[in-house]
Amino acid sequence: MILSDEILSASERSALRLRALFHDHGYRRFPMSHFEPYDLYAANRAFLASDDIISFTGSAGKLLALRPDVTLSVVKSMKSAQTGLERVYYHENVYRRSGLGREFRESAQVGAECYGELSDDVMGEVTTLAVLSLKTLEAKTCLDVSHMGFIAAIMDELLLPSGVRGEFFARLSEKNAPGLSCLADKYSISTAGADLLSRLAALYGTLPQISEELNRLVVNDAAEAAAQELRALV
Repeated sequence: MILSDEILSASERSALRLRALFHDHGYRRFPMSHFEPYDLYAANRAFLASDDIISFTGSAGKLLALRPDVTLSVVKSMKSAQTGLERVYYHENVYRRSGLGREFRESAQVGAECYGELSDDVMGEVTTLAVLSLKTLEAKTCLDVSHMGFIAAIMDELLLPSGVRGEFFARLSEKNAPGLSCLADKYSISTAGADLLSRLAALYGTLPQISEELNRLVVNDAAEAAAQELRALV
């Protein structure tokens, strides 16, 4: 049976193109249930986009949750897998609050996960797959790449306690220099440290455009290692 584009919505066409792309690159469909133990999400709230989770008690008395995220389900299953590399993709529904009314909504999510022994080549493969995925969409797109290890290295250098780093990460993700300045005052960060965070927030562009500033922001060995990984990836 051949399905005409005329009877498929834009989101359905995109989902099918992505599934075909992942399959053609050696990724297998990952099967999963609609429900997961609530504890899985409760223990990983920092990873989730929202703290709101729809939960209910199953027939066996165990607290279950409607899935707000797919990656955690994949990681949980892969932990018991043998060493090596696993390439999987998924096309599943997730349940999250969204919109101005903040009501729960069911939405489809298509993605790919590469789990196991990751090399520079594998990270390059996954990033290339992200580029090809964007090209399947009926929209103008741009791929931004960052390195959490680079940001963490700077926070380590500034001796930021783990309990407050989430606030700084949030302002950095917004590229909110005034917000970072307020946090620096709140937590008594030095003027030099506040300037470092402000420059980090402003770092954006192609690798040739940011290379000199990236080098100036290398404050320790961990930051240098992360910068080298970014260069290798590009």
